[in-house]
Order: sequence, then C-alpha cells, then structure tokens
Amino acid sequence: MNVRKGISFITVFGIIVAIICALLIGFSLGQFAKPTEELVKTETAIKTITIKETIEKTLKETITTTILLTPTISSTITEAYSLKVLEVVLDAVSEEGYNYYIMTLEAKYLGDKSWSFYPYDITLLSDTGYKYDTTPALAIRQSLPLSMDLGKGETTKGQIAFKLPKNEKPTKLIYDDKLHDIKFEITDIPEPTKQVSDIYFAETTIQSKYSLITAFASLKNTGPFYSGETIKVDVEISYSKWIDNPETIQIKSIAAEGFEITKINPNLPVEVKDKEKVVISLELKVPQEGYKGNIKLTITA
Repeated sequence: MNVRKGISFITVFGIIVAIICALLIGFSLGQFAKPTEELVKTETAIKTITIKETIEKTLKETITTTILLTPTISSTITEAYSLKVLEVVLDAVSEEGYNYYIMTLEAKYLGDKSWSFYPYDITLLSDTGYKYDTTPALAIRQSLPLSMDLGKGETTKGQIAFKLPKNEKPTKLIYDDKLHDIKFEITDIPEPTKQVSDIYFAETTIQSKYSLITAFASLKNTGPFYSGETIKVDVEISYSKWIDNPETIQIKSIAAEGFEITKINPNLPVEVKDKEKVVISLELKVPQEGYKGNIKLTITA
C-alpha cells in the first residue's frame, strides 16, 4: 500500500512541476505578445492556480491519512494485547505415538477498553506446517477459563495443551479472534523444562536370608507428576519368626529403581521384632525424564 501511494505522489508531483514550468514559459513569451492577449493570459493564470491548489490539497489529505493509519494498526497488535508462554511441560508418556505440550500462558490487556480473551481461539503451528487446536490433557494442573473479559492492566494465567505426533515440535502460537478481528502470533515458545511421569503403584521386593518378611507399599499422593516433584510412599513391613530365625531383624536399606529417595522416616536401620509391624515413610523425587509405570522398591533385611 505504501509503495502505491509513493508512486502516486511522484506522479502528481511531476504534473505540478510540468504545470509550473509551462506557466513560466508562457509568462516569458507573454512579455512579447500583443496587449490584446492580456485577458487570455489572466484567465489561464487563474485556472492554473486553481488546479495547483486542488492538487496540493489532495496530496496533503492523502499523506495525512497515511501517517494516521499506520500507527493505529501497529498499536493494536503490539501494545494492546499481550500473550506470553511462561513454561512448557512435555507429556511423552500418556499416549503412544503422541506428545502433549502443556503450556502455561499469561494474557494481559494493555489498551483503554477491554479484551474478551478466548483460549480456544489459539492454534499451534508445528515445524511441519500443520495447525493444531487445543486439547484436554490429564496432566494439566490449572486450566485457563473458557473466556474472560480483561480490563486495562488485568492479567490471567493458566494452562492449555496441544497434542502433536512424536516427530513434530511447536514453532508458533496464533491467536485469531475473527469475531472481534484480533489476530497476532507468538513465536517465543521455550523448550520444555519439565516432563510428566505417570505412576500407578509401588512394588516391593525383599532381599533377606530370613523367612516370613512381608512388605506392602502405598502411594500417599497421586499424579500425574512433573519432574522434580515429590512422591510420598508408606512401606509397611512385618516379620514372623521362623525356625532358627532371630527374634529381631533389621531393615538395612531401601532402594527405588530410577528414583532418588530424598527422605526416610525413621532413619535406617530399623529393627522389626517377631510378630511386629513397622511403617517406614519415604519421599522420592520424580526424575527429569518422563516415566510411566510402578515404583519398584527393593528392601534389604
């Protein structure tokens, strides 16, 4: 649009220059003409001045309109509406062949009126060029509301999710509210900082030379879990003395395959007497890479 207006300006400017040159030439020749031509010259000069004023007025209005329109469009997109991706969590374990990208968004309105914000107007463009709508995900912790009216300076935060094939990655978010003619893009999408783990149960295996030791483990909090979070497990251990076994045994260690145990209460070793039960509470750190299955505990006595 600006190129076309630039060309039109040059064309009109050339016409004005040509007219002015013609007037100057006509005026010079008129100095040697007969007195009877004075009336003709006067009428020509009046018409030329009128045409010049009209052209200048049109040019001025066109240039002024162009200058006023340009910042209005820019302000609407870059200043009134703010949408940021604060964090991305990758769920690579919930469904075979697909990844769920769970994004924490912050929407903020900076204009003078209000913004009717609709998360379902957001689509994701992958690195293969395909577009994806938002989708439900079990690992979402705090969903964005379906709609929200944001006044000046107001903010909302929450999560949305997109389901992509394993071989695709997100490159761009597109907000397109056709009803209110609001459209802009977000290309600043950070890499996932956490992954999802889906833990079902806790299994126990006992390594001991003594018989009749049993252990039952139970999860005290449920997932899905994010990387670095804490899983709490209670392990109930019982002992029944068998022939030639001691009256008391010791629980020497507990290990969790693929998980870091950050806390044991009470501290090991723990003694367990004949016909007695003890409960040992564990806190485990969820691994950085997503895991799906049971926690496997090995108890050594």
